[in-house]
Amino acid sequence: MNRPTGVTVLSILAFIAGAFTLIAGLLLTLMGTAIGSMGGPVFAAIGAFAGVIFLVLGALYFLVGFGLWTLKPWAWMLTVILCGIGLALNLVQALSGEVVGGTFGLIVNGFVLWYMMRPHVKTAFGRA
Repeated sequence: MNRPTGVTVLSILAFIAGAFTLIAGLLLTLMGTAIGSMGGPVFAAIGAFAGVIFLVLGALYFLVGFGLWTLKPWAWMLTVILCGIGLALNLVQALSGEVVGGTFGLIVNGFVLWYMMRPHVKTAFGRA
């Protein structure tokens, strides 16, 4: 079966997000080390920890992008799970006072979740 256009777009966006997240992870790790040399080992540890988290997230974005591109069934499930987590976090964000960012995230994650549940998308991933 051909890959739906929306899945192609989501895959490309996942690759782009992965690249930016990996760059942020590298910068955080390097900056944490540089700041640590000036501010002490606690700042170095915080920077390194945050950098590692971003590196793991970047790798996860690349994994999702690859899975969506190749129509792997696990990628459909992982995308649905991540969107559900994103919806919950965006709701908390909106209710805690960051209304614009939280609402935008709710709309984006809600749309992606809705799209992933469309019959033709589920069929492409062998989920129908």
